[in-house]
Amino acid sequence: MHHRSLAQKCFFCGLLGLIAMGSTPVFAYVEPGAGNLLLQLLFGGLAGIGLLVKLYWRHIATSFFGWKPSPPETNNDDNHGDTPAQPLQDDSDLAS
Repeated sequence: MHHRSLAQKCFFCGLLGLIAMGSTPVFAYVEPGAGNLLLQLLFGGLAGIGLLVKLYWRHIATSFFGWKPSPPETNNDDNHGDTPAQPLQDDSDLAS
């Protein structure tokens, strides 16, 4: 990985500043609704990012933090269809 020295960083910042100072002013009209459009883009993007994080949180947590979800707890008191069904009784068993 290549790291830039402090002198190189200062040179690039100074060069960028000189370019910005030498630019000519632009007289352009910006509609009043443009700010509203930018806010809608910003809030929509944040909402989309929040939704993606919510949907893929388990994948994100296991990838970055090493967190593994615990298995769901099972309640052994209630048999919700886990036991096999009993055979139907015929009429001879009911008469006795």
